[in-house]
Amino acid sequence: MTGKDETSTAKPAKFDGTHFKRWQSQMRFWLTTLGLMSAIDGSTPIINDSDDTESDIGMSKSSGTSKPKTPKDIDFHCFHRILSALSDSLYDIFFEYKSAKELWDALEDEYACDDARIERFTSSAFNRYFMVDDKPMNEQIHEFQKYVRHIQAKGTTFSAEHKIACLIDKLPPSWSDIKRDLTHTQGDLTFAEVLKKIRTEEQLRPRSNPKTENKAKVNLVESPPS
Repeated sequence: MTGKDETSTAKPAKFDGTHFKRWQSQMRFWLTTLGLMSAIDGSTPIINDSDDTESDIGMSKSSGTSKPKTPKDIDFHCFHRILSALSDSLYDIFFEYKSAKELWDALEDEYACDDARIERFTSSAFNRYFMVDDKPMNEQIHEFQKYVRHIQAKGTTFSAEHKIACLIDKLPPSWSDIKRDLTHTQGDLTFAEVLKKIRTEEQLRPRSNPKTENKAKVNLVESPPS
């Protein structure tokens, strides 16, 4: 099988936070087939001689000839191919990265953990975890997602409603107003909509005073693995 059929078949199923190493291996094959892996590892794009195929993404046709696309073009296509292979909930978290390599590295940092590390982070640790004012909210959302993933890996099921309720509960104490508003409307909001409201609120809030850093950190009892 060659050309468009091969690249379409090679695309992995959407990554949902489980079996990362398998998904990553499949993504490497797919991105290499498309001639896009150079955006991540700096390798030389593979030139495909077949006509009108998806694997010509790394090439630009002009006047009947093919020429390599610029690194910027390849990065753009690679970045959006990776996003297209994420579940909706993960897309909403990772779409803010600026390059394919940043996105790839962020996924690897967050999900390339082994079973032994997963076992260390129990439900009790999650119960003691709360967000703080002196860290970027997007970073803490990632931490929250790690906890949920670790707990799910041990067999606990999180419904969408329970996940939203937990996220609202983990917001910093200074967010009491937004916590109350979200609690009153959570039955009408998806997880992605709650994330959007949290990010919007963070942009509207004044920067935390650096002097409160040590005080705020007492709320973070145990951090998930990096």
